[in-house]
Amino acid sequence: MIQALVRAFTDAIMVWLILCAGVVIVYRPVARRMGWHAWATLGMGVALAGMLALTLTPGGDTNVGCRMTLPHTLGLLQLPRVTHMSLNTLMPMPLGFFGTLAVRRPWICATVMIALPVAIEATQALVTALGRSCSLQDMLNNIVGGLVGVLVGMAVRHLFARRTV
Repeated sequence: MIQALVRAFTDAIMVWLILCAGVVIVYRPVARRMGWHAWATLGMGVALAGMLALTLTPGGDTNVGCRMTLPHTLGLLQLPRVTHMSLNTLMPMPLGFFGTLAVRRPWICATVMIALPVAIEATQALVTALGRSCSLQDMLNNIVGGLVGVLVGMAVRHLFARRTV
């Protein structure tokens, strides 16, 4: 069991590093073309790479399928304890944060932070070769974390906008 977890985590890190190499190559031209802040675009790309690597890297879950039970609590309420649910809440926060700073349109970022976890969980459900199981609880925690990241990004933008005036 422990060997499978270490292998899955090592695979996720390798996938993340490969994705980050791609992000480093394309972030500046993308930022320039879209009119986004370069460093925030880099942060958004690295955060997206991490989220995809952690959620879509093949795992060793033998219980592939969907757990669609109603969520009993939010991972946000379990912080600062480190639990599966709290980590699922923390994981998308940087993407929401840097996305809001890069794109400067919080409603677009909020929409993405709702759609992305839905797409990830649907992929986990439909692509059984990943060896992943989807969960309504994970999806809800990802959405809450992403929206918290968007709110923090909005607050930071507001604070810096006041300082430059």
